[in-house]
Amino acid sequence: MTDSSDLQDISVSTPGFDFRHYVNSHFGNEFDDEDNVNGSILAMDSKLYEIEELKLLDQNKNYQFRYAALHLNIHSLPAKHDQLKTMLTRLNDISMPIHFILLCETFLTENNAHMFNIPGFNFICKNRKSNSCGGVAIYIKEGIKFIIRSDLEVHVDGEFESLVIEATINEKSVIVAEVYRIPNTSEVNSVQRYEQLLTKINNTRKDTIIGTDQNFNYFNIDQHKHTSDLLNTFFSAGMIPTITQATRITSVSSTLIDNIYVNFKDNPNSIFSGILCSDISDHFPIFMFYGKRQISKKQTLSIYTRSLDENKIKEINDRLGVLHVLNWAHLLPLDVNKACEELTKNIIDTIDAVAPQKLIKIKPKQQIKGTL
Repeated sequence: MTDSSDLQDISVSTPGFDFRHYVNSHFGNEFDDEDNVNGSILAMDSKLYEIEELKLLDQNKNYQFRYAALHLNIHSLPAKHDQLKTMLTRLNDISMPIHFILLCETFLTENNAHMFNIPGFNFICKNRKSNSCGGVAIYIKEGIKFIIRSDLEVHVDGEFESLVIEATINEKSVIVAEVYRIPNTSEVNSVQRYEQLLTKINNTRKDTIIGTDQNFNYFNIDQHKHTSDLLNTFFSAGMIPTITQATRITSVSSTLIDNIYVNFKDNPNSIFSGILCSDISDHFPIFMFYGKRQISKKQTLSIYTRSLDENKIKEINDRLGVLHVLNWAHLLPLDVNKACEELTKNIIDTIDAVAPQKLIKIKPKQQIKGTL
């Protein structure tokens, strides 16, 4: 588990290797099309956030998300179920609902899997047959239609575990997958299995979100061939990593082994990703929000105005000039505020008689130009 001292020392324990810079320098020229949303992803620098910080960020950037996904190596869902629910409640309280929760190392069995539902979500899982470790699962927000796509999975029990669904949100289909590559298994085989999985998914030609604990550390990518091979495999499939900072930190090391990869077919103007500061597991939860910034459209404004010129102003002054000769005896019994209101009403009535208010509308185009 990550303790508080680890969190305090995150800036110290994070290595100097800049994965985002590495991606830009090695692959940026492949994604320089202005119409390609992946080009904007290369500019991201996912950071560590407290949950409460996300509310302020959303207010500042005014996002409206099409897809919201969270990935976590939970290292025993039975042990962390209540903590997971608490985290989701906190996210929902700040209006950051999650559509897909992608989990690995669930440690579920066929006998207990039904016990870990979360209100507001549908739950599917694939459990390891050889023992009670490992396993992958997906929570899907209620109201989202989905089907399990077993035909797209590449699953080797105890080595490379995956679960894939096809979901529909606002009549838009998206492939969502969770993949757990078990550590200390063949790196060559693992890269090949990722490639096989991505080929299957790419053939659907649909938006794609893949959460994974890949157990390849991107901070070692410049020194480790198979890690470099893995990133090349994802890029060749058009999949972009949205997490660029450490996802697992201990007192002696920090690694970037968890990621959410995406491939979207259209071009929204915002992808927001990051890492949640949480000790729910020995891995940090990571998130990816995909959609667009809502630019508030200017509305037609309705205001009241008066048509004034020199002649009307002179007439108003002449009429107000005789107020001192009027009989104001009826104001004497009134208190000061009431008397002031009466006097103000007489002045306004005088102005209205000469230059009555008129309602006019200012169109958005006129507002931009600053003219009426």
